[in-house]
Amino acid sequence: MKKIFLLLFLGCINLQFVIAQDSWKERADFYEVFNIVLLSAEKGDIDPALNRFDELKSKYSVFHKSIMQTFTIPKEKMRRNAVLLSEQVTYIRLLIESKKITPEIMYGELLILHGLFSKIRLENDEWFISKSNLKFYEKEEKRYRAKKIRF
Repeated sequence: MKKIFLLLFLGCINLQFVIAQDSWKERADFYEVFNIVLLSAEKGDIDPALNRFDELKSKYSVFHKSIMQTFTIPKEKMRRNAVLLSEQVTYIRLLIESKKITPEIMYGELLILHGLFSKIRLENDEWFISKSNLKFYEKEEKRYRAKKIRF
């Protein structure tokens, strides 16, 4: 009996995940590329970030438009977070164009981008990321921001 309930529970969770991905395809497309870039930067390899940033930016553009169409109240939290996310994407693009970017700086700026992106995801009660991973990235972001002040 316990196994049946466990299987039903896991099936429901999996179904919610699939529905969540389908319901906001633009966000899932952006996150797919962003995840690859972030994980490679975490390992110290910024080549995927440099090579795929144009793709990331174009996926973000579509995602941003979808946010602005979905959430129409001007001062809505989601729209404000989208603007902050847009500013961070632009800042990273400027860093890449300046050719003064190091693996540490790239990883830190991507962590900030991840933090902003997580706010958009968590407000919709969708749980693509575990709370422990989110806490890890938040801790890394705080460490980077503290260090960034000294740059």
